[in-house]
Amino acid sequence: DVLVTTSGVRVTAEVLRGHSGGLVLTTTSGHDHIDVAAAAQEGVGVARCPIARRDPVVEWSVGALIALMRRQPALDAAARGGR
Repeated sequence: DVLVTTSGVRVTAEVLRGHSGGLVLTTTSGHDHIDVAAAAQEGVGVARCPIARRDPVVEWSVGALIALMRRQPALDAAARGGR
């Protein structure tokens, strides 16, 4: 079992004691939200995978930029308003 987390979730010693797996994986570039010392004490490894969320963020940003350049929100509002 692997506990996958983001920076919005604090992985404390208490969380680690309740974790049955041997690995905590964060999708962030840092690991300051994980009690690494407690993980070592519990025999739980800690790893990072910062690229996991990079591509979806870039894709959404480019898509939003294209939508704004083509005035998509205004056109959508006009269509929903019957114009």
